[in-house]
Amino acid sequence: AGSYQLLETLPEVDLSGARAKLEAFISAEDVSYQGMSHPEVDVYEFRLRSGEYSLSAGVTKRGGEILYILPDEGVGETNYTEAQLLDAAKAFLISRGYGAMEMSYYSRYGGILTVNYAASQDGVILYSDLLKLQLSMKDGSVIGLDAKSYLKNHVPRTIGTPAISQDEAMLRVGARLAPLSARLCLIPQNNSEYLCYEVLAADASGEFLVYIDAQTGVERELMQVLSRENGTLVM
Repeated sequence: AGSYQLLETLPEVDLSGARAKLEAFISAEDVSYQGMSHPEVDVYEFRLRSGEYSLSAGVTKRGGEILYILPDEGVGETNYTEAQLLDAAKAFLISRGYGAMEMSYYSRYGGILTVNYAASQDGVILYSDLLKLQLSMKDGSVIGLDAKSYLKNHVPRTIGTPAISQDEAMLRVGARLAPLSARLCLIPQNNSEYLCYEVLAADASGEFLVYIDAQTGVERELMQVLSRENGTLVM
C-alpha cells in the first residue's frame, strides 16, 4: 500500500519548514537541499553534518515528518554499552514526541547500534507501526532513522476485547513448549490485522514467540528468538 496514513490529515510544509523540522530533530550543520524525491510521497532530500557524521535525510512534504536518516559510513570506536544506548534511544524517542514505543530487537554492526521499535496503544503492541533508530556507539549520537512503516500505519486502532484470557492463550502453545510470559499485540497478516497474545515460550532448543489469536485461540504464527553475540534478533 502506498498510503502514508499518519500524514493524510497533516498540512504541507515548504522547504524552509522541512529544514527547520530536520534541524529540530537532530543537531545539524552544513544542511544542503538535494532536491525532491517521490518514493510514494513527496520528500525533501538533504545532506548534512551532525557532529562528526555525514548523513543524508528525507523529510516529508506533507506533515514535515522525518522519513529517514542514513549515515554515510560505520563508526570506528565503541565507548558506550548497549544498555546505555538503549536508554538514550528511548529518551530520544520520548523527547521527539513518538509516544508509547516498545523495543522489539536490537543489533550492533560497525560501531552502530540499531534498535527496532513498535508503537503501542493501551498496552497493545502495534507490529505494523515499526520504527528503526541507529546510534553511534562512539558518542551516543542518533545517526540513523527509518520511520517509513510508522508513518504509513500509525493511526488510532479500534482494539476489540479478547475472547480468551492470557492464561488460556499460554495453555495453547503446544505440549513441547513451556510458556513464560504473554502480552497483547496486533499483527499484520493477509492485508489485515489480528489481535493476538504474543507468548514467549521455551524448550530445550531455545525460545520462541507464539502468536495465539485472541478471538479464536488458534496459533497464527511461530517465530524463533535468536540471541547472538551482536544483538538479540527475532526470526
